[in-house]
Amino acid sequence: MEQILAGAGPFGGAGPSGGRAPAGTLMGRLSGRLRGGREEERAARERLAALERTARALEGSLAEERRRLEESEDDRRKAEAHLMALLKEARADSAAARREAADLKEKLKEAEAAGPGTAGEGRGPDEERARSEALEAAVGRLEGEVSGRDDEIRRLKARLATLEASRAREQEAARGETSMVVSEMASVPRTLDDVLTLAERAWPERLLVLGSAHDAARAWSGRDLDRPWRALCAVAECLWPLHFVEGSADEAGEFASRTGFRFTPTESFTVSTMPRLREARTFPWEGRRTYMPAHVAVTGGSGDSNIRMHLCFDEEGRRIVVGHLGRHLPNTLT
Repeated sequence: MEQILAGAGPFGGAGPSGGRAPAGTLMGRLSGRLRGGREEERAARERLAALERTARALEGSLAEERRRLEESEDDRRKAEAHLMALLKEARADSAAARREAADLKEKLKEAEAAGPGTAGEGRGPDEERARSEALEAAVGRLEGEVSGRDDEIRRLKARLATLEASRAREQEAARGETSMVVSEMASVPRTLDDVLTLAERAWPERLLVLGSAHDAARAWSGRDLDRPWRALCAVAECLWPLHFVEGSADEAGEFASRTGFRFTPTESFTVSTMPRLREARTFPWEGRRTYMPAHVAVTGGSGDSNIRMHLCFDEEGRRIVVGHLGRHLPNTLT
């Protein structure tokens, strides 16, 4: 027994007086370790139970989101069918109004050519004038209706395009692409290039980021990553639908009012015609060099604190091509 308990009290090990500690002390230590082990096991079981509860809650949330998505998809199909019916009706009414307007114009021309007092009609000048005025008023009314129908058709087309784009986004989300982007993130973006890569992966159907943009982002040494990220979100979520869905006549104004960022579709005449400055805004894309004067003012300031994003629109692929994201490119003042 002394050999087993060597080093503990009188049976082994040094006690307070240099001798061996009593066997009770060793048993107390062993009992303490056992209690500690049981407490750790209990804590682990509690953590496991908490994780299981969290997993069940997440599964319930996922099922609820899927149900809502299915209901949303059904509502969208009904809305699209209703809009298509309205569009068909508007087109038919517009065509009928155009035909009626054309017929009335032709009758008006005939009445003007016949002149007042034509034999067989028995109408005087005042009656003919009143008839012509009535015809002109009817033509004006019908032309106004035609114009209104045309505007309604354009609005309906834009609404349909918006619904289709929204459905495509939700279908992509339903397949877990956004979750995949987040789950594959090793860490929070720490560089401008990381932010650019995250945006590229989050909106692959809307953003095409060129190697020149990644090069510029890697060369940037600033620290403000919030503004560039919000600018990329604004381009993907606002500028893209403005250009490809809504067909806005004032993209710059609408973009600024909705996002707070300034979008400029062109450069000055000097920048566009001076070879050095134009070349700085020309980037390789699909085997050719493309001039990209359109840009978003991401930040202000000077040096690395002044960030610009240069881009162009890929009409065929329905994407926004980002050629530069980084330090303000040279201009007439630099």
